[in-house]
Amino acid sequence: MSDEKKKALGVWGITGPQFIHGLKDKRVTVAVSTGKAFGGVLVGADPYNLILRQEGGLDMLVGKGSVVYLHEARERNDGR
Repeated sequence: MSDEKKKALGVWGITGPQFIHGLKDKRVTVAVSTGKAFGGVLVGADPYNLILRQEGGLDMLVGKGSVVYLHEARERNDGR
């Protein structure tokens, strides 16, 4: 059975998990429901959480329930 036939009715394109997997090991920006935004490298994900590694090496757990948006970050002006 093809992947298209396996998808649930009304599902098309990439799924949320596929989108997140595509950001693995990339610098991302995550905005949360408190209005704050965090940046870091996406180093882990499970059904409920995202793990970001911040610039200083600190790992940060972000609950997916609080995420307003997630996207790949633009390269910074200093080349990092």
